[in-house]
Amino acid sequence: MSSAKLKETKEPTLTNAVMLGVLSAVIGALFGFVFLTTFKAQAFTTIEDRATALEEQSGKPGMPSDAYFMEGPRAGSAGWELQRQRLLSGAEEQIDLSVGELNAWMASSFRPSKKPKKEDQTNFMIFPGTPNFFAEEDGLLSVNLPTELLIFGKSYKYMVSARGYFAGGSPTNFIFDRLQVNSAPVPNQNLVVNQFIKTLLAAFSATEEYQTIADAWWNVQSVEVVGGLIRIQRG
Repeated sequence: MSSAKLKETKEPTLTNAVMLGVLSAVIGALFGFVFLTTFKAQAFTTIEDRATALEEQSGKPGMPSDAYFMEGPRAGSAGWELQRQRLLSGAEEQIDLSVGELNAWMASSFRPSKKPKKEDQTNFMIFPGTPNFFAEEDGLLSVNLPTELLIFGKSYKYMVSARGYFAGGSPTNFIFDRLQVNSAPVPNQNLVVNQFIKTLLAAFSATEEYQTIADAWWNVQSVEVVGGLIRIQRG
């Protein structure tokens, strides 16, 4: 074999170089994501607290611990039961539901799943906790879901936080514009967010309350966040 031919077979092609670069970027992004999930995000309960913290961080180098999520209040009374009945009965065209009432409803209806006995566990299991909602000033809604992963018997706890808005149509859809796990933003949201959320919601889909809400949702024409209230317009 000539030296020219040997040299030709050893030289990397442009395709190989591009593939290696893409693979390195993907691995780097994956390790970066996993690293950031080890940092817990800060929890703010008011927009004022968030503004103060962001002002204090202004001009400083960004840190993984700077990430945050907005935690909504929970109403102390049983007013959510009346709002639930109003939504499910279909007798009223408009229902104004506060996030406090919504969070009380979720806490009453969707409690964290119990882990099975060790002999019944699989290599990978996911256990969503109780959803929590926070109404933003700009009409966006934040959704938080404490989640426990069980991987080969070892427990990992995360806070899955999302933010988005309601789009028109029947049924009304919730469009995510941000999703993070602890302090790690989820990359390529358009590719993974739907499957990610479906996996989390699968744990709730078997409950009677989930199916009741899903059935009523088909009659909802529009939803908007106004002044801390979730305004539901029925058809």
